Amino acid sequence: MEKRISFKSDGLTIEGLLHLPANAHEGPGVPGVVVCHPHPLYGGSMYNVVVEALCKSLEASGFVALRFNFRGVGASEGSYDQGVGEVRDAKAALSFLKSISSPKVAKMGIAGYSFGAYVAAHAAVESPDVDALALISPPLALYDFGFLRAIRKPIFIALGDRDEFAGASIEELARIAASQARISLIEGADHFWFGREEEVCYAVTRFFEEVLKLGAQARRS
Repeated sequence: MEKRISFKSDGLTIEGLLHLPANAHEGPGVPGVVVCHPHPLYGGSMYNVVVEALCKSLEASGFVALRFNFRGVGASEGSYDQGVGEVRDAKAALSFLKSISSPKVAKMGIAGYSFGAYVAAHAAVESPDVDALALISPPLALYDFGFLRAIRKPIFIALGDRDEFAGASIEELARIAASQARISLIEGADHFWFGREEEVCYAVTRFFEEVLKLGAQARRS
């Protein structure tokens, strides 16, 4: 089930969609994941195919998933802020997810695709409530991800071996993320995952199922 929601970030109203799994109100708590979309200036929004597919995959596996539009995108107020305000938007989304009472979110992860991976990584470093981080196609050629050396949380990184924005070797990325990172290099996939959305989202969902350790079970055959 999808539910339209809004929350505040720097006084701006941010729009989002909350994905609620079946039987989410049963038990003491469920795991939750915030998902960040690609670059706002290049058509990125919470309706991106990969973002939507990941949220639906998480929902099917018993997670509460929250996707939202960064400031200046869709009905979200404000304007693009060079990644700085967008990190605050992601942190506000995490706070919103933590605040909901029905269902209660007991552990949280954050994921991001492309530019959203850069934003999600910063939010994970700055937010003690984040228990795990997943990065899909982090644009290593465009942004410095060296700050990941400071993180001490489980990290999953999914890259296509034809990603034109990767810009760094897998070995270098592994050194940056240290022992916390698991890296999945998917053969034949590029930055945009055309026709491969379900494959990468399945891998990310399995990671969150394992590391959040709340008994989320896939409801797929």
